[in-house]
Amino acid sequence: MAVNSIYPNLDKECNRRNVSYDDIVSATGRTRKTVYNYLNGITPIRHEDCRSIRDAFFKRRTIDFLFYQEPDEDSSESAD
Repeated sequence: MAVNSIYPNLDKECNRRNVSYDDIVSATGRTRKTVYNYLNGITPIRHEDCRSIRDAFFKRRTIDFLFYQEPDEDSSESAD
């Protein structure tokens, strides 16, 4: 199953290296539901889990890069 999350860089890197949800579950030791909740913004992802994912699959990437979120257009203040 391809990773599709709120973290576009993580998605791209996972797809590039064929890393699945199940791979992330194994790397973090969390349940599928917890990983789903993390990657879909339902619950905040723990820093130790970000580090586990990075260390298992993306050692040359920073945590900031992998878990970057694009700003939400609805939350930006307008200059009106």
